[in-house]
Amino acid sequence: MVPPASSKLEALRGILALEAKKGFPDRAVAGGVDRFLEAWRRELEGDAPLRQRLEALGLFRKPYSALTPHERRDLAERVWEGMGWGPFPAGTAVSAPPAEPRPSVALPAPPSPQKEEWPPFLQEERPMPRGVSLGSPVRVVPGVGPVIAASLEQAGITTVRHLLHFLPRKHIPIFAVADLVPEQAAGQEVGVVGTLWEVRPVVITSREGRSLPSTEAVLGDETGNLRVLWFNQEYVAKVLEAGQRVFVTGYLDVFAGRRTLEAQSFEVLEEGEGVFRPGVWVPVYPSVRRARAGAKREGRLPDTLSPKTVRRVVRTALETWLPRLHDWLPAEVVDKVGVLGLRYALWGYHYPAGPAQREEARRRLAFNEFFLAQLLLLQRRHAWREAPAPVIQGDRRALETFLDTLPFRLTTGQAKALEEILADMAQAKPMSRLLQGEVGSGKTVVALASMLMAGTAGWQSALMAPTEVLAEQHFLTIRRLLGGLAHPLDEEYVLGVYLPPHPRPLVVGLLVGSMRSREKGDVQERLAQGAVDIVVGTHALIQEQVLIPRLGLAVIDEQHRFGVLQRRALRQRGEQVPHLLVLSATPIPRSLALALYGDLDQSVLEELPNPRRVTTRRITSEHLPQAYQFIRQQVAQGRQAFVLCPLIEESEALAARSAQEEHERLSRQVFPDLRVGLLHGRMALREKQAVMERFRKGELDILVATPVIEVGIDVPNATVMLVLSAERFGLAELHQLRGRVGRGRYPGYCILVSEDPSPQARERLEVLVRESNGFRVAEEDLRLRGEGEVLGTRQSGLPTFRVARLEDRDLLALAREEAQRLLEAYPSLDAPHLAPLKEELAFFLKGAERPEPPEVS
Repeated sequence: MVPPASSKLEALRGILALEAKKGFPDRAVAGGVDRFLEAWRRELEGDAPLRQRLEALGLFRKPYSALTPHERRDLAERVWEGMGWGPFPAGTAVSAPPAEPRPSVALPAPPSPQKEEWPPFLQEERPMPRGVSLGSPVRVVPGVGPVIAASLEQAGITTVRHLLHFLPRKHIPIFAVADLVPEQAAGQEVGVVGTLWEVRPVVITSREGRSLPSTEAVLGDETGNLRVLWFNQEYVAKVLEAGQRVFVTGYLDVFAGRRTLEAQSFEVLEEGEGVFRPGVWVPVYPSVRRARAGAKREGRLPDTLSPKTVRRVVRTALETWLPRLHDWLPAEVVDKVGVLGLRYALWGYHYPAGPAQREEARRRLAFNEFFLAQLLLLQRRHAWREAPAPVIQGDRRALETFLDTLPFRLTTGQAKALEEILADMAQAKPMSRLLQGEVGSGKTVVALASMLMAGTAGWQSALMAPTEVLAEQHFLTIRRLLGGLAHPLDEEYVLGVYLPPHPRPLVVGLLVGSMRSREKGDVQERLAQGAVDIVVGTHALIQEQVLIPRLGLAVIDEQHRFGVLQRRALRQRGEQVPHLLVLSATPIPRSLALALYGDLDQSVLEELPNPRRVTTRRITSEHLPQAYQFIRQQVAQGRQAFVLCPLIEESEALAARSAQEEHERLSRQVFPDLRVGLLHGRMALREKQAVMERFRKGELDILVATPVIEVGIDVPNATVMLVLSAERFGLAELHQLRGRVGRGRYPGYCILVSEDPSPQARERLEVLVRESNGFRVAEEDLRLRGEGEVLGTRQSGLPTFRVARLEDRDLLALAREEAQRLLEAYPSLDAPHLAPLKEELAFFLKGAERPEPPEVS
C-alpha cells in the first residue's frame, strides 16, 4: 500500500528540518535524501498536482547530493515556503564561503552604480519624533499596516530595533546581461533586471525523458538579450507578459546551445523602483509567515509576506531611523578598534556597494556581538564570585591514600590542574573553572580527587552529566578508579569508600530517573541527611525536590549541553554558592573557549597519561569484508574489537534496534565462531555493567555498541574501532571514540566506514586520517562545519552569534580587552554616557527571544 501524500509531506518536512539542524550534510536519511526523493517521485505519478507543485519549487530538478550545502539550504527554504509550512527552522549554519556571493571561477563583481560610497542621508542628524524610539512597535514604520505588523511580530520582530537588525541571509548581485559569462558564473546565483520581450509556455524534455511544461522568456537590457527558463513552471507564462520590467534571479548555464538563466525567482517592478540596477547587491531576507486575520478573502493569499514587501519595510526603516540612530559603542572604543560607525555598518550590511564594504560592515557588527558577549561573561563572572562559598580544605593524607592506589601516576598536567582546583576550593569565593582535555587525558580522576577532598572536609559533591547513560558511565568509572577502596553498601548504586587515615568512609551514590522509585527514594533520603558525600546524576540533581544540604562542589560534564539556568539554580540553593568545575572532553580552540567560556578560569590537560598509537583509515561500505577480515586477524592474536553503530536521528530507541540488528547479523553471518557482545543505552545498568566487565576480562572478542562507549570504558586489550556510517558522527565525537582503542601494549586501529560518497564527507573524515591531536581536529572541525554551528548556541547563556566568526580572532581579543578596561573603570556601567550601551546590553541579553534567521555570512 502506497503511503498517503500527507505522510510523505510530513516525512519531507522532517527531513528538511533535520538537514537544517545538521547544516545540510545530506545525512538526514539513510542512503541520502535522493533515495527518499526518487522513491517518492515514482509514487507521485498518480498525484499530478502535487508532483507539479513540488517540481515547480525545484525539488526534483537536480540531485540533492550534487548541490552544495548553501544550494541545499536555498532549495529547502524554497520548498518550505512554497508548501506554507511557516518560518524555516534556523538550525545549524552551513560553512560560509569567504565572500558572498562568491563566483566559482572569476566572475567579477558588478561595478557599483554609486559615485558616493555611502548615501548622504547617513551623515544627517535628525531628531527622534516625539513619543517614538527604537523600542517603538513596528507599526510606527511608514507603510506597515496591521497584517504586516502582525506578521513581523509573530516572527519576533516587534520593534524598530528588531527591524534594523533583521539581517539579510544573503545578497544577490545584479549584472548587466552582457557581463554574464556561463563558464565564470557556474554555481553562482545572479540577478538581472530588464524588459520582457517575449514570454511563452514551452515543453522541455528532462534528462530522464519526461516532458516538463515550462516557461521561456527573452529578457533584455541596454547591453543585450538573455534567454530565461522556468523549468516545470508553466504557470509563470500566465503571470508574466511582454513589456513588463522584471527582476529575475537564477543560475546561468548553457541549454540547447544558448546562454540561459535558470530562474529561481522573479519580481515585476513598478515605475520608479530604481534600486534594481546593475551593480546593486540585493538583500534576501528570511521568509516571514503571513499573519491570518481570519477574513475569508485572505484565504488565497500567500503563506508568507513577499520578499518585495519585507525588503521595502526594512529599507524604509533604515532610511527613516538610521539618521536618528546614535552609536551606543563609546566613541573612544570605535576609534581605538577602527571599526565603522553603527549606522554605516547597518546600512553597509543591508545594502553594500560591494563585497569589501559588506565585509567592513560585518566586522563592526561582529565586534558588537563579541564586545557585548564579553561584557556579559565578565559581569557573570563577577556576580558569581561575589557570593560567599564554603572554604574547603580536605584531608591531604586521605588524598594520598587514593592517589597511591591508582595503577598510574598523575601526569604533570593532572597534578597541576588538581592543585589549581584545590587552591580555588580553599577560597571563600566560589570557583568557576573549566577543565578540558581530550578523552583519556584523565579529567575524571582529577574531578574525583577534588570531590574526595570535599568529602573529607564534610562537604557534599554532585557530578552531573547531560544524559542518564553518561551519568551511569561516570559512576562505573569512579567505581573502577576507586578499586579496592570501594565496596557496595546494600545496593549496587551506593558505594562506601575507605580512605585511611580518614576516620569515616565516604559514600558515593548514583541517582538517575530510570532507577526504581524505592532506589531513588533511598538515595534522595541519604542525600538530604548528608549521608551521601558524592552523588552522580544528571542536571536534575539541582532541582528543588533533590536536597543536597551541604553541596560544596558541583562538577558539570560537557558544559555546552548545560545552560546558564543550571548555574542560577546552583546559586539559589542556599546562602553559600558551591564551587563549580566544568569538564569538557571536546578540545576547544582558545578563541572559542574565550568566546563561550570567558567567565571560567581554564585548566588544560594537554598530555595523555599513556600516549596512544592509533592508525585511522577511511573506507567505503564495499570494503567491509576486508575490515571484518582484519578484525578476525586481530582477534586471532588475542586482541578485541569494537563495532560501533550510529545514533539514528538522535533516537536512542532506534539506535538500540540498529545495534541489536547489527549484533545479530555479525553473530550469525560474519563471526559465528567468535564471541560477540552487545551494549546500548537502553539496557539496564546491571546489564551494561555485566557486558562491560565480560569485555574487559576478555570473555568477549567483539563488542557491538552505540556511542555509550564514548565515556567510561577502558579496555587496554581492545585494538580495533570499526565505526559504521561514520559520516553521521561529529569529528570531535569520532576522535573521542577512537581514543577507546590502543590504550595498552598494542597499537590501535580506527576504521571509519562511510556511506556518503560526497567530497564534503570525504574531506571531513580525512581530517581524522591525518590528524591525531584533538585540538587540531577541533580546529579543522570548526573550519569545515562553519563557526556558526558552534557560536550559534544558546546553551552557554549567550544569544546566538549571527555575524561573528571564529576567524575574527583579532576582533575577539580586542573585544575582551576593551570590555575588561571598561568594566574596570565603570563596574556597573552607570556613567551617564554609557546609558545607550547599558540599554543595548539588556537588548542583547534578550537575544534568545529575537527572530533567528539562518546564519549570515
